[in-house]
Amino acid sequence: MTRPSPRHLFDDPLSGWAFLTQPTDDKFEGQHFDRKEAGRPQGNTQLSSKELDGIKAHVIKTVSAFANSNFEGGLLVLGISSDGEIKGIDHLSETQSNSITDLNSLLHTHAAEVRFYPCQDTSGSEKTLCLIYSAYLPNAICETPEKLPKAWVRNGSQSLPMSQEIRERIRLQKGLLDIDSKPWCPFTLEDIDAEVIKEFRRVFHPESTRDFSDERLLYQAGAIVKNGDEYWFTLPGLLFFASNPQRVLSHAYLRLLKFLVSSSQYQNRGLPSFDKDFRGPITKQIRAARTFLREAAFFERLQYRKPDGGFAEQSELPTIAVDEAIVNAVAHRDYQTKNPVYCEHYTDAFVVKNPGRIQQQNIDLPDRFSLGATILDSMPRNRKLVEWLRLMRDPDGNTFVQALSEGTQRIAREMLALNLLQPSVILRENETILRLESEAEKRKAAFLASLQVAKTEFMNVYPLTVIKGNDCATRDEIHVRLGELIKALRDSLAAHNWYIDRFSFSQIVAHRKGIDLAIPPDIKKVLRLYPAYCIQIHEMLGRAYVSVDYTCQVLSVLKGNEIGEYIPIEDLAGQRCSARLEDWQVGRIVSADAEWMSIYFFDTEEEKQVQLDKVIPSLSLTQIEFILQEKKITFDLHGAIKKYSLASETGAARKRAERIQKTASQLSTDIFPILFGEFIVQMGEKAVTLSEIEKASDSTFHIERLSEPAVEFRDRHKLPDVREGITKYGSYDTEPHNIELIPICLEDQRQQMEALISRLKTGKYKYRGAERTFSTRFSYPTIVTTDSVEGIDREVRRLLSEHPDWIGNINLDRLFLIYTPKKGYSTDDEKSPYFVVKRRLLEAGIPCQMLDTGTLNNPDWKDLNLALNIIAKCGVTPWVLPENIPDADFFVGLSYTQSRDGQKILGFANVFNSYGKWEFYAGNTTAFDARKRSEYLSNLARSALERLKREQLLPTGANLVFHHSVRISKEDYRAVLSGVRGIAPDASVSFVWINVHNNFRLFDSKVETDGSIQRGSFVPISRRRLLLSTTGTNVYRKTLGTPRPLEISVDHYRPDSTEPVTCDARSLALQVLSLTKLNWASTDSFTAEPITIKYAGDIAYLTAAFLRQHEPFQLHPVLERTPWFV
Repeated sequence: MTRPSPRHLFDDPLSGWAFLTQPTDDKFEGQHFDRKEAGRPQGNTQLSSKELDGIKAHVIKTVSAFANSNFEGGLLVLGISSDGEIKGIDHLSETQSNSITDLNSLLHTHAAEVRFYPCQDTSGSEKTLCLIYSAYLPNAICETPEKLPKAWVRNGSQSLPMSQEIRERIRLQKGLLDIDSKPWCPFTLEDIDAEVIKEFRRVFHPESTRDFSDERLLYQAGAIVKNGDEYWFTLPGLLFFASNPQRVLSHAYLRLLKFLVSSSQYQNRGLPSFDKDFRGPITKQIRAARTFLREAAFFERLQYRKPDGGFAEQSELPTIAVDEAIVNAVAHRDYQTKNPVYCEHYTDAFVVKNPGRIQQQNIDLPDRFSLGATILDSMPRNRKLVEWLRLMRDPDGNTFVQALSEGTQRIAREMLALNLLQPSVILRENETILRLESEAEKRKAAFLASLQVAKTEFMNVYPLTVIKGNDCATRDEIHVRLGELIKALRDSLAAHNWYIDRFSFSQIVAHRKGIDLAIPPDIKKVLRLYPAYCIQIHEMLGRAYVSVDYTCQVLSVLKGNEIGEYIPIEDLAGQRCSARLEDWQVGRIVSADAEWMSIYFFDTEEEKQVQLDKVIPSLSLTQIEFILQEKKITFDLHGAIKKYSLASETGAARKRAERIQKTASQLSTDIFPILFGEFIVQMGEKAVTLSEIEKASDSTFHIERLSEPAVEFRDRHKLPDVREGITKYGSYDTEPHNIELIPICLEDQRQQMEALISRLKTGKYKYRGAERTFSTRFSYPTIVTTDSVEGIDREVRRLLSEHPDWIGNINLDRLFLIYTPKKGYSTDDEKSPYFVVKRRLLEAGIPCQMLDTGTLNNPDWKDLNLALNIIAKCGVTPWVLPENIPDADFFVGLSYTQSRDGQKILGFANVFNSYGKWEFYAGNTTAFDARKRSEYLSNLARSALERLKREQLLPTGANLVFHHSVRISKEDYRAVLSGVRGIAPDASVSFVWINVHNNFRLFDSKVETDGSIQRGSFVPISRRRLLLSTTGTNVYRKTLGTPRPLEISVDHYRPDSTEPVTCDARSLALQVLSLTKLNWASTDSFTAEPITIKYAGDIAYLTAAFLRQHEPFQLHPVLERTPWFV
């Protein structure tokens, strides 16, 4: 039976007579209807005063509840019993009847109407019903006229007393209380989130408010108001602009939970498998949650077969629908209710629980409805927040929030497009629950039924089967005996005519004896090139594997006495060697003189004296090249290594894969099985394959894809191709800049320097010049020249002496452009003009850019990158990520430079925000004892966080991610973690080791690839490790050789944990991939490493040279916020 409206039933009771006389109350009574028998008289006696008072009380609370709660009002019927029988009110005297219907005396404010309706009962007797229609009061609360008035609200079939909290909520709903302009809490400028107000300034009447201070801008917007002599935040101002509104409103955040059960098991769901909070100002909550849900593996990516053949991928739920659900929840929730927004993921649904009931205009919504069948026309609860959110833009240029009706209709359309059930809404007294059904299990089952696809992707990894007795060895047994296994493999190789070139860190480098690569005969007297293989044992996904990779091994064949003719023999101390006692053994040179070498032998762990002519030292490439030069032998050693290691040609991945497979087949039959202890180890002949579809197994690993991250340029234009974007749209930073160049070169280079600066200004080819590309105007007073390279530093010192105001200029509007030749100096010669002059200017706080001879003489195709380096060092932002990186507030690239003797360390940290934007550099000025590394790294991390906290940048519950590529021990982790907890005890901390020197390769045999796997592919290899392809097949550049993936290991610590826990692999991979897009040293679309690691390498290169010069190195503080090292 369709429910009639209360007004219609009041006007025409006969039309709804069957509804009025329902046989039970529960079929009639509800949010809009109530009925009551008007007492039961005994014989001819009138009702007692007690009974009459009960009827009167029921009328008062019901009329009040309808008027306060329902846009459609409500109808109270007196004279019908609970079983639907017509009893009438005819037994009431006129006085009694008037006493229960004189609403003006019963209630202070109301809009109720009373009607006496004549009718007949089932026996035909005449009866009279009393109908009271209570209309909604839009501008008042319907309450009793007492000194302490009482009021009620309707909740289903009950009329409940109105608490003070509910009274405040209804006053807000009816516009009786303007909370948006009410002072909420004290305001200080330090509370403001700098990024939010900067973005808001762009969109809030930018023409008239351009010169406003932050304080005045916030006052004009209504975010702060006067409270006496002080400014106070309003509630929307606090939520929108404060960096940490949760300090005052602890419940104003979004909580994301994941349960590995269906929603029907809600009552027995147990603890969540994932639990994450999104805090900060509401725009950041929305952005962070959106980015995380889009890019992390929170939702499954479901495969499906396309109608025209092949496979495609869908998200478990439409991304736009989830986005809209989150935005609506944060924007329209009731911030007076002290609960967060809950987003709960089940195996079959995503449920968003939002404090506050939807406020619909003019009509009342049912407690349950479908968005597909109901158009919402809501009244915004948070008018100011919605107004500001409509001004702000997301990375795609769209407003954050639309009208609720537009957003919910969009959710419904997106669900329909994936053939999913329409979203449902459940309304409670002060809660709105949106439910999106995913049907994930049903869709997965349909896809698996359609499978039949060839695997083309594989690794250079082969499974090992470890047998103990008649059974396979356990995971723990393998783990404990892994060291023995790798030694047994080494011994088996040596026993089968393989030469062991190197054995360390569970990795063997070996080549077959008697097989070397073709080089000229005179070169063979100095060195040999061998086709060698790197072999390593790994534990992955609970079992053992062996990886095999091809390389070109360079070995010197000169004996110690022969080397002494060219290199001081004592300089060989510390280098590896092969020495002959009874047979050839591998060791390390401890010391040497004109006749003997003291050798420490690795196998026997003994030190012995050996004659020079019985020792073959392992020389570095630099030493070999020096000897070739001294012998006057011309040979391109690096070119030969590149050629034979397959690093100088495209498509080399296919050749490498073929060589590896042939060698792996030989290893599996000739070298294996291996026996050690009570174990027998066999090697599989087939490489581990990769599949997007199948779950991980012994022979197949699961692979996932990330799309290429875009970066943002001028006016919100976004492209993944950096060079195209910067030349087409210009830099992200559009503020006009002026940079004065101080060019210094040799006298005969004046003309080339003038031409170079002119090129930087005007551009050529795609580069359109500095002003159009970077909004930066270059100028220079004069070109300073000198007659010698040695005179360059002299001129720098003269200029600094004559212009002391240049030193430490905070405006960074001046840069020294200096010619420093490479010829005549080795790349790491700390005495070269490059290092001497650069250090002098860095310590003086002046950006500098060095020029080599090739760039000065011919800037074609180098001018754009050169201009980029200059403007970046002077504080101009060329491009950024459009979205914040998920699951991170700050990245800290933690590293150190070690002295050549390994005794001293210079530590440093690079800090980036969640958009990958450089924040600052922090470093020790004096090298410290390497044995105290943990202590100093802890102090370094602590000082970086203290600075973030001091600058009001560190949010509550921050996610801090420390990247490192140098080896940092678990002891170092614990020390750094302790330092972090001293500053931010509520922070989550991740230590991410990015190993660029691993033994893995990822191949793809499809003809459309170069033989390597697609960039952005990643392979989880354990709970806390994955491989990520950052330089594989891509459309931006051809790769020479075979790309090597990054091996990424993470230890993630929650605020209350001392042991690492598992983190999201997809989120981790996305973090690293995104950070490969932000190298401001080049307009290439990406780097092989994230900038946290690449920049650390750049700094290490410079600081190592400075450390060799003298201590301390003190970077001037004004340069700490610029990438001074690019």
